[in-house]
Amino acid sequence: MKFFWICFGVYFLIQILLTGYFLCLFAQKFSKNNLLLKMNFGIFFLPLFCFFGKNIFLHLKKEFGKDEVELEVKKIFFFINPFYLFLGRVQIFFLKVWNSNIKVTSWIPSQEKISWLPPPSKIKIKRGSIRNANLIFLEKSKLPHSKIQINDIILLNSNFDLAYPTQIFFFSKYMDLKIGTGTVKTELCFPNQGFLKIKNVKWSDLINLGGISIQGLGGEIDLHANYKNFENTTLLRGVFGKKEKLEISQNESKNQRFAFEFSIEWEKFHLPLDLGIYNLIYMIFKNTIMTGILKVTLFPILDFLEKIIKHDT
Repeated sequence: MKFFWICFGVYFLIQILLTGYFLCLFAQKFSKNNLLLKMNFGIFFLPLFCFFGKNIFLHLKKEFGKDEVELEVKKIFFFINPFYLFLGRVQIFFLKVWNSNIKVTSWIPSQEKISWLPPPSKIKIKRGSIRNANLIFLEKSKLPHSKIQINDIILLNSNFDLAYPTQIFFFSKYMDLKIGTGTVKTELCFPNQGFLKIKNVKWSDLINLGGISIQGLGGEIDLHANYKNFENTTLLRGVFGKKEKLEISQNESKNQRFAFEFSIEWEKFHLPLDLGIYNLIYMIFKNTIMTGILKVTLFPILDFLEKIIKHDT
């Protein structure tokens, strides 16, 4: 009986140390004050390995990881499957995030962040959902500086490997977000088949092309694609075009469309999310059949994107 109470006392003490107050204290102590963590309520339950927190604020200072991150979350919940911990893996189940705002200021090239990504299959998200999230990404590691702002993010029932962040677009039951005046939407209609729609999104709001003009494709992206997921690849097939009339030739139609088709080999997408998006756009352009001046226009764009992906210049 005495042994039981000793074990209970140890468990109770550990559980107290895993409450929000002490978690904030430990974060500040071990980060040498470069990580500020605050929360109105938070607790990591043992032995269930689940966390619940409310009104959380996190500020990762530039001195800590060279990138600066500010995060505000109204509520968050997740469960870590303890079985996979014995296998050296982390699987986060039922991640739920409500009303969050994230601001990321990048001070180092994204290419250097590839080493920050976990190895394949080491950390996975299962059935993750995000509601009412906003993201501001400031790129200050290279010139010209750029800003991407994404609002009203809704992500439902997402299952993806953190080694391949771009999978979030293709392995989520539903995703809807706004970039500038445009929208991006993906949906899995069947277990492994879905569609991707990008509408009224300005090229300048999505990627930084270093001042290179995309002539002939219009100022906004209009893309519709279907995809099918396989074990290690995703087949993407669709069309994209423009909204406004081309000035190159009066004979060209107002809504000219260009078809593309290719397979995404996920082992080649072991990249941070921004580089993954650049790589995806690069592959769409590369696998689109164009003729005339449009084809010539794409040459410097493809060259620029390839340099960013491989060298992050």
